[in-house]
Amino acid sequence: MSLFVVGGIGLIRAVRFGHTVEVSVNDVGQTGSRGGMANILEMCFKKTRRAASDEIAFDASMLKLLVAIDAHKTIRQVAGEVRMPPSEFKEAILKLIKFRMIEPVTEKTECLDASFISRMEAVLVELTGPLGTLLVKDAAEKMNLSPTRIPRSRALEFIADVAARIPGEKQSEAFVETMQRELKEKEDALDP
Repeated sequence: MSLFVVGGIGLIRAVRFGHTVEVSVNDVGQTGSRGGMANILEMCFKKTRRAASDEIAFDASMLKLLVAIDAHKTIRQVAGEVRMPPSEFKEAILKLIKFRMIEPVTEKTECLDASFISRMEAVLVELTGPLGTLLVKDAAEKMNLSPTRIPRSRALEFIADVAARIPGEKQSEAFVETMQRELKEKEDALDP
């Protein structure tokens, strides 16, 4: 993916998975996307080597945001973690991009598929009753994730977080055992 900031007018242009995406500064921090364009909030960024350089002076907002950037988190998830005022967040993210301290993740993040999440909810309902499906949503919200976009790299952490919400040690252990076994089976099927 290539990314650049068009000088002075606050337009970010990126080529993402073969599609050109243009996002204005005004789109950052809003929940919708304009004119069908992808929203920067749904993109993942990673730190560059330049971020470790001592050549650039950071302000407090830039530093706070840079520490929170993770290649497996969307900008929306990062925004939820850092809890900055929207205008401050916008300014800091644009500075980090402009100074090439962060860049978009070029590979697509592999997420747990819908059938795994459905199975997780079914196991929870068996173990805890009808409120089991809420545990998935609560755990995802706590981790600043969407229940439909749990990165594979965070699957075990997600399972543990859901398990911590289950009343009863035996039910919690049964849930972890079942979901870890099913996760392993899925991974084995993907990597023969």
